[in-house]
Amino acid sequence: MTWIVIAEAGMLLGLAAILMRGGRDAGLEKRISERFAVLYTQPRSSQIRAGWWGRLCRRYENVLTRAGLAPDQRRLRAGVGVAGLLALYVALRHGPAAAVMVLMVGLLVFYALLQYRYRKRAELLLAQLPRFVDNLERSLAAGHSLQNALAQAAALAREPLQGILLRVKANVDLGSDLGEQLQLAANAMAVKEFQLLALAMDVHQRYGGSIKALLHSVSAMVKQQEQARREFAALTGETRFSAWVLGLLPLLVAGYMLAMNPGYLDSMWNTEAGRSVLYLALGLQAAGGLILWRMIKSI
Repeated sequence: MTWIVIAEAGMLLGLAAILMRGGRDAGLEKRISERFAVLYTQPRSSQIRAGWWGRLCRRYENVLTRAGLAPDQRRLRAGVGVAGLLALYVALRHGPAAAVMVLMVGLLVFYALLQYRYRKRAELLLAQLPRFVDNLERSLAAGHSLQNALAQAAALAREPLQGILLRVKANVDLGSDLGEQLQLAANAMAVKEFQLLALAMDVHQRYGGSIKALLHSVSAMVKQQEQARREFAALTGETRFSAWVLGLLPLLVAGYMLAMNPGYLDSMWNTEAGRSVLYLALGLQAAGGLILWRMIKSI
């Protein structure tokens, strides 16, 4: 029993050291990023990694970029280390099955938080597009070039659109192509309306022609889609609320049982058959929650 306590103390000390190091590095990176605000939207050839670790890093960077967070390899390694220490701690206390379950739940919660942040940013970006297009049209009508009009419209925009456009402008000032950088930024956010706007501006940059009609059409389409989306969300609000209730009801019932009678589940946890039933219930709850989430997302 003594060696288990010593191991737990060592793991907690290691976890504290990692968190302190991460906080110090995060402060340093914040000060550096304030002075060097250019974020390249296209990876260099030396930064392209191969193998499973490279694929994991690219996926990690894409998810963080869409969520508006700066990707960092050291934070990824620190996160993997912290997760490993926590898994080892849970495995020593409750067994390997509980450690695997904790890791799965932690990853799902982390990914869900990032997706929630991305959806909020995408909604804000979509709501800002009509006003941005109107400002862009006025600047073009005043005789400015597309690049200058884009810079003026970006100065009047708000986050997250302003940050995306300022990074595009910074890369263009360094010699990159405006249409290409807009396409890369739009593909990174994966918002169809923003991708269509970037495509229209890229076509204008490459082949010329009048862009005012394209911008007017894109602005009208975005406004119509936003209005239709709000009306559809209002009509399906009862269905989405029912799905949330069905998904959260088992968790609320389990929490109530634990609060009122903690020994009820302890008797199940102390037997092999009881633990199997609890793991099966958690798996079914996770599967049901995933199905309901997909149903809500499809509405």
